[in-house]
Amino acid sequence: MQAALKTPNTDRQESYDNIQDFNEEFTRDVIEHKLGNREGGLGEWEYSDPEFEGDLVNGSQDWVNFINDNPIDYYIPSAEIILADQASEIITDIVPEPVTLCFLGIGDAHIFREKDMKLATKFNNVTSATTYDISLSYLMTSVPVMASELPSKTECGMRRVDLFRGFTIAREPKSKALLTSFGGTLLNAPIERDKAGNLLTPEKSIRDHFRAIRGSMKKGDFFVFTQDGNTDKNKIERAYAGQGKFASNLAHRIKRDTPYKKIDTENTPFRVEFDSNSGILAHYLTLDFNNGDNGPKEYLINSSPKIPEEICLDWAKKEKLARVQTISHNGVHLHITQAI
Repeated sequence: MQAALKTPNTDRQESYDNIQDFNEEFTRDVIEHKLGNREGGLGEWEYSDPEFEGDLVNGSQDWVNFINDNPIDYYIPSAEIILADQASEIITDIVPEPVTLCFLGIGDAHIFREKDMKLATKFNNVTSATTYDISLSYLMTSVPVMASELPSKTECGMRRVDLFRGFTIAREPKSKALLTSFGGTLLNAPIERDKAGNLLTPEKSIRDHFRAIRGSMKKGDFFVFTQDGNTDKNKIERAYAGQGKFASNLAHRIKRDTPYKKIDTENTPFRVEFDSNSGILAHYLTLDFNNGDNGPKEYLINSSPKIPEEICLDWAKKEKLARVQTISHNGVHLHITQAI
């Protein structure tokens, strides 16, 4: 999913037309979607950073702008902030110290401070704290936040990784690890369909995500994550409808980081549709690659599954993550689980 980090080159032109190098992994994912062999697997690539002056690829900032511009309709961040506040009152009663902190898929500095750090600052004995994300800009802003709010002797670091391919946790022998994951990253998964073409609840993909997280933990470690259990079609579609600019920025990234230099970056209609049977909110983006095929086509680029609380916890337990406690607000659930 996440390829090797490129070094920004300020000598590059604003136009991508003459850029010869490309991201092989991203290109492979784009081709798979273009050929219809895969759906819903481009969401991770939407979070992107500019690499040179004038670069229009900036999905990470577009996401922050979306959250700031839609504080009422997009209910998940506000619900998670409330849940983080509530969880912070009980987390030290559950997780023993010393503790190693691992923050997964963090978002910008404000969101990171309002969610993950609410839990972290309750601990007095923190051996180390590390942020894990695919966005370099998010990672860079996270380190000063940790340094300013955690105990002075805490070793703070960051790692740009694909969370679902596993990662290492450096810790002292007696330290328990506490991992946190706010937002929808954990449950966002490629689309699965039955033989008739109907969307299926992506149990296998989501359990694969749980398995990858659990594989990076030791028995007795703790994992705090949130998930949206809402099923109101109008509420859900309204919440995500304003993501057009964020989603459409993917076309600029395709132009910059793949051989498809002729892709239309201006006409990229975006829509969402909630499928009640599968619980999947599908994100559709129209793209025209201008390479002799059939012109503009709508692609299912991302998905946001809305899974009932008990089903989600059952999948987690099957991957050796057992519930310790759950807190809920406005249909969004925060689960404190432990590796068994």
